[in-house]
Order: sequence, then C-alpha cells, then structure tokens
Amino acid sequence: MINSQVPLFINENLETENFITGAEAHHASAVLRLREGTKIQITNGKGKLIKVVVTNISKNRIDYSVNEICELPKLPYNLHLAVAPTKNIERYEFMIEKCTEFGFSALTPVICEHSERSIVKADRLNRIVIAAAKQSLKAYFPVINESCKLKEFILQHKNIEKKYIAVCNFDDRISVNEVAELHKDTIVLIGPEGDFSNSEVDFAIESGFIPVTLGSSRLRTETAGIAVCHSFYLKSC
Repeated sequence: MINSQVPLFINENLETENFITGAEAHHASAVLRLREGTKIQITNGKGKLIKVVVTNISKNRIDYSVNEICELPKLPYNLHLAVAPTKNIERYEFMIEKCTEFGFSALTPVICEHSERSIVKADRLNRIVIAAAKQSLKAYFPVINESCKLKEFILQHKNIEKKYIAVCNFDDRISVNEVAELHKDTIVLIGPEGDFSNSEVDFAIESGFIPVTLGSSRLRTETAGIAVCHSFYLKSC
C-alpha cells in the first residue's frame, strides 16, 4: 500500500535502475530538499511500487537502495473513456486530472462531426496524468491514446461487449449508474459541446453501443467525463 506520509515518485525503469533523474530528481532535491537517509516511494505507473532509502543526492540524480518491493492491485473496473476534445483545452485537461484522481484505465480523444478541436497533445496530457496520479497516490496510471475519428474508434472496438454512448436527446436511455460494473471492460463515448450528430448516434447504436443518460442536467463535455468516472469509482468503494 502507498504511504500517504512518504513522498511518491515515478520511474518507468525502476526494475533496471536504482536512481531517478530529470524532473523527478529536481523536484526531490530542489523543491522537497530531500536528504540522504530519507525514505521515499517510487512507482512505475504499472502497479509496481518500491520503498527505498535515498543514498546520494545531486541536482539531477537521486540514488537509492531498495527496502521493499510491492505489486499493487489494479482498479476493480476497466473503464475506457472516449471523449471529444473541448474547444478550450484547459477544460479537457481539468477533466483528465480529476478522472485520474478517481481512477480510470484509458482515454482516447475522439474527433466528431461537431468537434471544434481536432488536435490534442498526448505528451502534455500524460504529464497531467502523472502529476494527478502522484497526488492521489496511484500506482497504475491511465493510458492516453492518440486521437482518432469517432467512427474509426467505434470500428476498432466492435468486439467489446460493454460499450455505451452518452447522449442528450434520446428517448430510450438507461442511467450510467446502472451500467457501472466492476471487473468488466467498459467503454463510454462522450461527445463534443454540440453533442454527437444524429448519424454518429445511429452508427454507434448499430455497432452495439447502448445509449446512457447522466441525469436530467445538461452537462459540459468535461463534466460528463468526470461524472462517468465518479459513477464507476463509487461502485468500487
């Protein structure tokens, strides 16, 4: 288990390296001002956690000796969010930060007919994920995929059994709270500010996606993403 009282760092190569470098090392030495003998925790973002003691500190490198190695359990649900990027990218980034704090498995930015943004920088989104995961003490980091067109995404995931599309104007919908299940691979599509087009909704339903509602309020794209993630999170509590 991750100790909330001990600083958490990331090293994707912790199985072959006994040091951290770059921004993580700078934060440890210049911001936290760690000293030799300090206990810290390091994760690779894929479930492995090591508890270590700092043995040497320099400006761009922290060496350590390992005291304990842990394999932490995955989330009890596998939630893949497919969310259209918002025109204001800061709202999208806010959504990713908050969803990471709750916990989800993957995100794919999907480009729709009504999308007002078609370009997102996956590397920046990954940095937001890492910061939020460290803050919320996560040993598993969600995967940020490259953006793709909505219909391409739907065709790529036609074999997933549990897949849903959040739509505003559709008579026969079920609550997202009813479909949030543990130990299942689940995809939820969330559209842009102008919602999905009728043809996109029809194509998704024909491809096996089930319409869901997030309640009676009309939510912004980023709020909808957070609401879906929160529904799954509560099921795991």
